[in-house]
Amino acid sequence: MKKIGLLLLAAVAAAGLSSCNDTKVDQPGNMSFVTVRTLSTSDYYFVTDTDKRVYPGDKSRVGSYVAKDGQRALITFNVLENPAPGYDYNVALYGIANIYSSVARVVTSETELEELKDDAVLVRDGRLLGSWTTLVVRYAASDASKHKFAMIVNKVSEAAETDGEYLDVELRHDNGGDAQWNLYESYVSFDMQDLEELLGGKKGIRIRYKDGSDVDYFKLDRTTSETEKTF
Repeated sequence: MKKIGLLLLAAVAAAGLSSCNDTKVDQPGNMSFVTVRTLSTSDYYFVTDTDKRVYPGDKSRVGSYVAKDGQRALITFNVLENPAPGYDYNVALYGIANIYSSVARVVTSETELEELKDDAVLVRDGRLLGSWTTLVVRYAASDASKHKFAMIVNKVSEAAETDGEYLDVELRHDNGGDAQWNLYESYVSFDMQDLEELLGGKKGIRIRYKDGSDVDYFKLDRTTSETEKTF
């Protein structure tokens, strides 16, 4: 997973989650994909894809962040020496970027399938860890907020090609009628819990997506650990 690690670093730099311009650099040494869990209107913690509980004991650098329970995010942080009771890690939070997410599902009716758009998208990289699939996708956009994504198992029409070691899924993209002026790259996450039975015994997933007028595939093996410098 070195490739996605490099993309992570690029995304963090582009998002301005840390700065390397000062003589004395105060920057994070770790990053992780997480699910946000709220404790109150102002307090929250994170659950990593390996089910580690992370408490942001120092939120001073992200004081304006408004937590939403269940939100997917990419965080950058440093581990604090003093533990937080009930948590696996206590951290100083340097940056947090929300990630689009939805629940992967099985589609069994023609009507439901027809309602799903199949606009152009390119899968650049990804990982399947725990109950989450997180992808790096590229698409044309002028307003990324208009774009929606879905991951489905298509039981209406069978895949043209199959590989018994992988579960066939489809990535569907709805551009929302966006003008699509520029190339845009982002992370999208899918909760795979409803597909766990279908995933049983499989090496991973084979993602079908539509890149322009062409249909392409991306194989993603299931992994059990985080990338370098993440939990």
